[in-house]
Amino acid sequence: MRKCKMSVVRAQHQCQAGITLLEVVIALTVFSVLLGTILEGIYYYQGEAERAAVQRLVMNMRTALEGKHYQAIVSGHKLDERALLRENPTTWLQAPPENYCGEIANSAAGALTPGCWYFDVSSPKLVYVSSSKKSFLGDSFERWYFKVKSNRLPTNTAKQDDATQAKPGVTLVQVDSG
Repeated sequence: MRKCKMSVVRAQHQCQAGITLLEVVIALTVFSVLLGTILEGIYYYQGEAERAAVQRLVMNMRTALEGKHYQAIVSGHKLDERALLRENPTTWLQAPPENYCGEIANSAAGALTPGCWYFDVSSPKLVYVSSSKKSFLGDSFERWYFKVKSNRLPTNTAKQDDATQAKPGVTLVQVDSG
């Protein structure tokens, strides 16, 4: 009778030993993959939200530039396009963005915090320092450059009948690099 009880106790003890190392590794692997997928999605949507905010602010600046153009037309004055090519686009807004750091020479812009705007006075460009890094291992943040450019198309003055047909103007465009 005693032999029977001991063999049953040993069998139960072996069944209740707990989880094995293999089960722990599998659970951690599944958890890591799910966590990585969730974090990747969050990182993607944060980047998209940042891009949308930048586009919205640039559109506001473009609208303000258009307003300056129409204001000059209504008042009967000619818009000084050359001055606009060097002007800081944040001055066209009622108030600069909250994350605007001011007018800075490009050499001093390296220490700026990510997620801020500045106007590079050395080459008149508006620059946004993105919160996303250029690469996963890199330590430099991506920068987006915007510049006021003339949108006048080259025309042949010999064929032009009326001087008002050429639509002069400037626009704020994104450029490739600093």
